[in-house]
Amino acid sequence: MTERDRSTGPAGLPRRDRPPGFTLFAEMLLVGAIVTVLSLPVVTFLAALAAGAGHLRRHAALTGDPLSRLLAEFRENLRGVWGYGVALPLLLGVLAFNVLLLATTPLPGGAVVRWVSIGLGVAVCVVALRAVGRRARDRATTWREAVRGAGAEARGDLGGSVLLAVATGLCALLVWMLPILLVVVPGMLTLAVVAVENRRAGRTG
Repeated sequence: MTERDRSTGPAGLPRRDRPPGFTLFAEMLLVGAIVTVLSLPVVTFLAALAAGAGHLRRHAALTGDPLSRLLAEFRENLRGVWGYGVALPLLLGVLAFNVLLLATTPLPGGAVVRWVSIGLGVAVCVVALRAVGRRARDRATTWREAVRGAGAEARGDLGGSVLLAVATGLCALLVWMLPILLVVVPGMLTLAVVAVENRRAGRTG
């Protein structure tokens, strides 16, 4: 590794020019609050998360990014997302119902089905977050292309997929412990998507 490699990060930025950790954390909270509001209709969650990830990615790269651009990207991300925006909460709702039902009702093989449902739920979340990352990375990518490529990307970068799975699990744990923390989940997921995207760029760059 050269001296230049050691002094730069995944995006090729000098380490001294990256935003301080607290600044990035504060921006994550702000973006999370905005994404939460934009996600209130539920079906707009993917579009809001992709817009938030794009904003946070540019903020981390110190390129300057007004919040008005985030809102403009959100409106742009709404195109073609409706089918996926409806299917995602429905699928996760069915899997969550299975987990809760089997946790309270003893049925033959219930424990196996419960863990399979949890695994499927995490896998769906990872693919959805991968699709969000692809969309945030390249706005020319349609949602259909992003979703189709997300599965292959999840398999090709298992380390990043594990990180997204852990982030999903931590968010679920926080909400289970204290439901009010649901408001910070979008910001945490946005930061996780950006971190995995930067990690991928560092490996391929």
